[in-house]
Amino acid sequence: MLHIIEQNIFRICGTTANAKIREILANISKIKAYTRVDKTIDFPLDLKEEGLEKPDRSITRLEKALLELHTPEIFLKNSLFWFYNITSNQEKAALYLSQDNFKKARDFYKKDDDFGSIISLSTLLLLKNNRKLAIKTINKLFLNKEIQNNFLDYLSNINGVYFTFNELDLLYTYLDMLSLDIKPEIISKIYRELYSLHPDNNIFTEALERLSSNNKHITYKDTIKLIENIKTQELSTLNLAESEDTLKSIKQKMRKINKYFSNKSREYISICDKIADALYILGNKIIKEEKNDKQMLLYAFDLFNTGYNYCKSPIMQNKFEEKIDKVDDLLQRLEQEDSK
Repeated sequence: MLHIIEQNIFRICGTTANAKIREILANISKIKAYTRVDKTIDFPLDLKEEGLEKPDRSITRLEKALLELHTPEIFLKNSLFWFYNITSNQEKAALYLSQDNFKKARDFYKKDDDFGSIISLSTLLLLKNNRKLAIKTINKLFLNKEIQNNFLDYLSNINGVYFTFNELDLLYTYLDMLSLDIKPEIISKIYRELYSLHPDNNIFTEALERLSSNNKHITYKDTIKLIENIKTQELSTLNLAESEDTLKSIKQKMRKINKYFSNKSREYISICDKIADALYILGNKIIKEEKNDKQMLLYAFDLFNTGYNYCKSPIMQNKFEEKIDKVDDLLQRLEQEDSK
């Protein structure tokens, strides 16, 4: 489930997204009072039956939530992923939500065509893991100027704080938050379908460009994480199946990296050098600690060869050549011992 829904600041405070500050403060006071006597309090929109992670209602988190309500970017993020009760139909929908009757809640959200109903319905669909319909629903907000302007007007003066956003702020914020928990490729697939139906609409072009940028960032971050895992790999927990997976993962990540960075870019060269360094470290561990294990030496041979192919530094390439020769010597020694 999306973290922005599970730990939404309005869920933490036990309110709808359009709650007035006095209602939020009242709920925070209740939560604090219960916390002091080691008790917890439930609110109608906790949605516990959906298997969501419990909202963090620690005193520290509540204090932080109050600050976030007055921070434009954070307020917008949370406002795009929670429920509203501005209209009578939304009030009825919220009541059904509190009773875990999602079908009835959905029916009432569908009755209105305003920003509160669109965002609420999209959030409900995400809760039910219907991503495609959730994205199609929220796009009404991005495509309909009147609905969009009403939402921007609402955001411009909420709880006495003046916020200024534009239509791309809405789109980019929604996509960025979605990309944290859903792979951008999956979201892109839905937007490509929408783009094919509306090729003249620049919103879908903007969405696809933003998702490409998000994917680029996530791919880079994931690759760095993989590299760190390789560097800290303990030989005692390493088996050959995992070893093959490691090299396969590197090749998969590098295919993705190649999609987003040119071979001469600073980022690409940096990644290549980091991979080479990690493979060199792991290969060295193996030839020091497992020099009598033929299978592990063969794995070290693959590591050094792969590292050699990725590294850009001639000095480092020479080091890899030396290690490849050393592993080859160790393998020959083992073969000679086996033949005796």
